[in-house]
Amino acid sequence: MAKNMASSFNFCANNVVQMITNIAFYEFISLQSYTIHPVDSYSLLFIDYGKLSVCMQGETFHLKEGHVFLIPPQTEYTFETKESAVNVLLIRFVSDNSALLTLLINQTIALAVSHRNLFAHIMTEAKSTFPQVATNVFQTTERNRMKDSPIGAETLIYTYLAQLIVFMARTQQSLDNEPLQSSTSISLIKKHFEKKEIDDIIGYMEENLDKNFSIAELSEYLFVSPSYLKKNFKKETGYSVIHFYRVLKMERAKQWIRENQMNFTEVACRLGYDTLHHFSNSFKKYTGLSPTAYKHSIHTIESKLEDLT
Repeated sequence: MAKNMASSFNFCANNVVQMITNIAFYEFISLQSYTIHPVDSYSLLFIDYGKLSVCMQGETFHLKEGHVFLIPPQTEYTFETKESAVNVLLIRFVSDNSALLTLLINQTIALAVSHRNLFAHIMTEAKSTFPQVATNVFQTTERNRMKDSPIGAETLIYTYLAQLIVFMARTQQSLDNEPLQSSTSISLIKKHFEKKEIDDIIGYMEENLDKNFSIAELSEYLFVSPSYLKKNFKKETGYSVIHFYRVLKMERAKQWIRENQMNFTEVACRLGYDTLHHFSNSFKKYTGLSPTAYKHSIHTIESKLEDLT
């Protein structure tokens, strides 16, 4: 069987991705159900955070953080979010490589962490290349492109997606999926780094989002000097320590708002903000929306999905 699969990959390797028709990153609230009507392209779902169920052709598939799932063209499906908020990256594309893609349909695939990071690269390039028709919903098929987009950005998007499909096939072929690493943060924001001390400090931040640590306090936790922490954290993550801490707070705020379990004052308190006004200003600076506007935007997510049908 493995030998036949390998020969199929080689035979169709040149046309893995002919055209990308949609790239969209959605933040869904808990306990919701959505029906997606058939389209002419393949739909690739990546679960960035949370859990959901996909019902397709009479079968139900249970997906969680780190899973990818391929839906064939002209297929209606329904998905349901569970008790927590869910982040989903949806990429729709046209391909001539039916021999390869047929192997991936109806398969719940857990990619290795290094491969899942390719989704983050796709989003980064998409933001600099394509205009947004809604928050993190990109128009990829029109001829207009963002001005001054980096050289080769669109080529990289196609390359990254082709790589992901090949890695999915290899994972399915090997039947030896890498176990998912648990995470309490948003995987497109929090990564796993080579230095254990960086992972340790990020874990400590996530466990203490109600605090407002200084560099000195975080350094004391790691038993290193502030200058050492600042230099190495920036080198490993690309962010300053305090900026990363604030990002974790804002991503957790978005999660809690979507889950609709607390009011804004409670969210602010649990994230260490002394006033609701301070939290609201910080949230708007980070997302571009007030907490109220953000909550409204995710409650009208179905209107954004209509843009993709």
